[in-house]
Amino acid sequence: MPLSVTRYNDIPQETGEWLSLALCVSGPQALRGGRGVIPPTAVATGAAAADRTGPEVAISATGNLVTIVANDPSGIMQILYSFDMRYYSRYVGPFEITCGQDIVVTVFADDAIGNRSSPQSTTVRC
Repeated sequence: MPLSVTRYNDIPQETGEWLSLALCVSGPQALRGGRGVIPPTAVATGAAAADRTGPEVAISATGNLVTIVANDPSGIMQILYSFDMRYYSRYVGPFEITCGQDIVVTVFADDAIGNRSSPQSTTVRC
């Protein structure tokens, strides 16, 4: 069982920008890039460090109102959704879509220690 884990998710990086991570006996040192120190997404120690399972995510729609729910024993850091699987928005609560065409909503969530769920998609018809 690991004693600690440090996770980095979705590191913004420009084309040609370098990243450097030094691994030492005491653990990883700061991740650095062309713009300085990059903070970790999450750090966990003890039993939490052994958790490698992402959250469970569910999408539901009633008419044109879309609701997303994520659950994980460690807690939820964020839920993200997209209509094109390219640009994602942070989910902050139920949202309405414009009726008249089918809309594909793709979602995923990160738990409190940086594990990511598999993307889930559903077609919303209203």
